[in-house]
Amino acid sequence: DLRVHVPASSGPTRYRHEMRACDLWAVGTNGAGILNLGGGTTSRLVRKFDDTTEQYMYDSLAVPASVNTSGVATLSAMVMAQSSSAGNVVLTFGERESASGESWDGAYAEYDLPSTALTGATSTQTLVSGTVAMSSLGWVGGDVVRMRWSRDPGASGDAVGNILAEIVYIDIPLS
Repeated sequence: DLRVHVPASSGPTRYRHEMRACDLWAVGTNGAGILNLGGGTTSRLVRKFDDTTEQYMYDSLAVPASVNTSGVATLSAMVMAQSSSAGNVVLTFGERESASGESWDGAYAEYDLPSTALTGATSTQTLVSGTVAMSSLGWVGGDVVRMRWSRDPGASGDAVGNILAEIVYIDIPLS
């Protein structure tokens, strides 16, 4: 589900690449598993990250031609504890961009989102969000970005137990 937010008086200022976590790939070693999270009135699929192993979910995006390379990208995820747990969660966003004619194979650059306190017991959603300067990412219009999201199980104050991810999104500034 891709959305562009358009203010009433001007052109688009941000491009949102939004993904349901269950639609992201969990390929290779340490893929984050899918969990059918049934509730009293709702059910949904989420990705499950344990507290001892770094596990991953992957996606790709094409950078819009009108990207503002001097702006700031916002990286966000809606997560929750699978069972009641006090503590924090740190998510890591990894990315590897390439343009036409460039090799896509290479190491991911990684960015830790700020440590965020979980907002309650089981099924209580918590927004984890952070920003990265576009100049640090190095993305330009037309790049294809391979990305992965993970939970840092070694973070200080890390919550015990599984963390469930439902939605992840990236807001990219536009010129």
